[in-house]
Amino acid sequence: MKKTSGFIFPLMLFALLAVIFFGKTLIPGSGKIIYGGDLLSQFYYWKGFLKDSLLSGFVPFWNPYLFSGTPFLAHPSTAFFYPATFIYLLFPLNISFSLVIAIHLLIAFAGMYRLAGRYADPISSAVAAAVFAFSGYYSARIYAGHIDLLTTSIWLPWIFLALISLLEKGFTKKRFITAVTVLSLLILAGYNAYLVFSAVTAGFFAAYFAYTQKSLRPFLITAGVYLTALALTAVQWLPTWQLTGQSIRAGGFPYDLASWGSLSISSLDLFFTPFNRTSLDRITFNLGGGPKVNPFDHFTGSLPLISVGFFSAVFLWRKLGNKKGKAVHPHFWLFTGISLFFLWIALGPNAPFNLHYFLYTFLPFYRFIRIPIQNLIIPVVFVPVLTGIVLSKIKYTNFKLIIGFLMIGELILFSRPFVFLTNLPAADTKLLTDIKTGEKTGRFMPGFRVVSPLLQKIDMNAPMMHKIYSTSGYDPVILKNYHRFADSANKNPGSSILWYNVEIPPLSADPAMMNFLGVKRILLESTQIKKNNFSLVNSSADYAIYGNSNSLPRFFPVSQIIWTDNDDKAARLISDREADLISSVVLEGSAGGDKTAGDCSTTGKVNLLEYLPNRIRLTSDFDCPVWLSSSEVYYPGWSAKIDGKTTRVIRSNLAFRTIFLPAGFHQIEYIYHPIIYLYAGVISLISFIVLVVVMNIKHEIKP
Repeated sequence: MKKTSGFIFPLMLFALLAVIFFGKTLIPGSGKIIYGGDLLSQFYYWKGFLKDSLLSGFVPFWNPYLFSGTPFLAHPSTAFFYPATFIYLLFPLNISFSLVIAIHLLIAFAGMYRLAGRYADPISSAVAAAVFAFSGYYSARIYAGHIDLLTTSIWLPWIFLALISLLEKGFTKKRFITAVTVLSLLILAGYNAYLVFSAVTAGFFAAYFAYTQKSLRPFLITAGVYLTALALTAVQWLPTWQLTGQSIRAGGFPYDLASWGSLSISSLDLFFTPFNRTSLDRITFNLGGGPKVNPFDHFTGSLPLISVGFFSAVFLWRKLGNKKGKAVHPHFWLFTGISLFFLWIALGPNAPFNLHYFLYTFLPFYRFIRIPIQNLIIPVVFVPVLTGIVLSKIKYTNFKLIIGFLMIGELILFSRPFVFLTNLPAADTKLLTDIKTGEKTGRFMPGFRVVSPLLQKIDMNAPMMHKIYSTSGYDPVILKNYHRFADSANKNPGSSILWYNVEIPPLSADPAMMNFLGVKRILLESTQIKKNNFSLVNSSADYAIYGNSNSLPRFFPVSQIIWTDNDDKAARLISDREADLISSVVLEGSAGGDKTAGDCSTTGKVNLLEYLPNRIRLTSDFDCPVWLSSSEVYYPGWSAKIDGKTTRVIRSNLAFRTIFLPAGFHQIEYIYHPIIYLYAGVISLISFIVLVVVMNIKHEIKP
C-alpha cells in the first residue's frame, strides 16, 4: 500500500503540471484543435472517417475516397484495435486528440517513474519521469502531428521495465503476462518501427542476463514474450503486413531511401543546441513545415546529458585511478551502451562504419524503415533513466530538487511553444462546390503535390471527410500497383518512388487517362491546360479547376484483350499508349482462361445501383459477352458475384478490377470481405485460449 501511495502522489503532481502545461489546448473550444502537421493533414481525416463509419453502422475495411480506393482498416495508423481509439468515438475529434495526447503523456510519466524507480529514489525517479514526458521528443511529436509515434513510444519504458523484471527476477505468470500485455499495447498502437527497435533492445537485455546468469533461458523467455504478443495481436498486424506487402514498401526501401534522414556527426551538437540551423540543415529530414522554427526532434535536454556525461567521466576517472567511490548499478552501463548503439545506427552512412547498412542487410525489418534518426527513440528513453540514477547519488535533497527543477524547466521552456491551438481543417467552400458539381461518383484529380500552397484550400486527404472520390492522397502506405499505374499514366515506365513515397506523382491531365479514371474535376495550381478536352470551371489567383465531360463511368465494357507476360510489359504498354484503356483491357498471362468477348459491338448498358465503401451493386445488359473493365482498384479480399454465383475478379491494367461478363441481363455484386481478418482473428483467439490454459499451470522459473 505504501508503494502504491508513493507512486500515486508524483503521478497526481505530474497530472496537475500537465494541465498547466497544456492549458487551453487540453479542451479546445469550438472550431479549434491542437496543432500538429500530420494530425491536421492525415489523422484528423482518418479518425474522422473511422468514427463516421462506425457510428453509421459499418466497419470501414475499404476507403473509396483516396487513391481511387485503398484498404483502410488494415492501415497501421488506423489502430482499430488499440484501446485509446475508443476515445475518438466518445468525444468530438478536436477534444479527442488533446485527450489522447495528454493521457499518453501521463502513461509515459508513470512508466518512466516505475522504470527509474528500480534504480533511484522517488524524487530522482519523478525528475526522470518528467524529463521523459516533457522531452523535446514529445513536443516535436505533438507539433509534427505524429500521433502514432507518440502513442506507441510511451509503452517502451513499460516494456523495458517488464522485461528486466522478468529476466532478472525469474519467470512468474504475473511478470510474463505483464510483459506480454504492454508489448501487445505497443503493437496495437500501430507504429511498427518501434516494435523493431524494442526487439533489438530486448536482444541486448537477453544477452546481458544470459551472460550474468550463465544460461540461455533469457533468450527463450524474451522470444516467448514477443511471440506471444505477436500471436495475440495478429488480428491487427497480420492485415497490416498484407497491406505492406502490397504497398510501395513491399520488399523494403532501396537503401538510398531507407538511409534518408540520417544524423550527421557534425550535427551532434543538436543534443545541446537544438535550434542550431546550420546543424539542422545537415540532416536530410527534420520535421519540416509548420508555423514555428523547426527544432531537433529528439532533444532530451542538455542538462540531463551533461549530468550523465559528467557522472560517467568522474566515475571512470576514479575507477582508472583505483579511487574509492559510490558503486553504480551495472544497468547504468548497459543502458549507456545500448543508447550509444542506437545513436550509431542513427548516423546511417555518416558513421565511419555504417552499422545502419549492416542491419539493413542482415536484419530484414530495417529495410522497411525510413529515416535512421528514428533510432534515437531508444536514447530518448534511457537518458532519463540514467539521469535518475545520477540524481540518486546526490546526498542533499534540496540540491537534488534544484537540479531537477532546472532540468524540467529547460524542457518545458523548450517544449511549450510547440503546443498551441489552431483552426480546425476546413476546405474552401466555393472550391468544394465546384469539385462536387457533376456526377455523384465522378472522381476528382488533384494535380499538385503534398507541399503545394493549394493545401490551404483543400487538403489531399480532405476528400475522405467531404465524400469526394479522389485519385490521390497523402499516405506512406500506397498500393504499389496503383503507384506504378500513376507512373505509367505519366508516360514513365519506371518508378518515381524515390521522389514520391507519401503520394503518387501528380497525374498529367492526359485525356485518355482522365477518362479511364472517371475524372470529372481537375484541380491545378494555375491555368495549365490548353487542350480542348477540358473546360475551365473556375479559376483564381491560387488555382484553376477544370471539368471533364468525357469521363467514363466506374464500370464499362470492353471487348479487346491485350495479353502480357508481366507488370513491366503492362507498364510499358500503358506508358507508350499502345494500350487504349477505353476500348481494351491489359491482362497478364491467361488470366481469363478460354473466355473471350464477342466480336460484336459492346453496345449495352451498366447501371450502378449502389456504391458503398465495402459493397457495390450493378446491373448489366449486353448482347455479347464482354469484359467489364473498371477504374476500381484491385486488392485481395474483393470478390464478385454474377446473379448470385461467384466469379473471378482479375487484376487488370496493372492496378484495377475486371470480370468476365456473359451476354444478357445480369445482376452484379462486388463485396470487399478481407478473409485475412478471419484467419488473424482465429490466431489471436486461439493464442489467448492457449495463454490462459498455460498460465494456469503452476510453474515458476528462477533466474
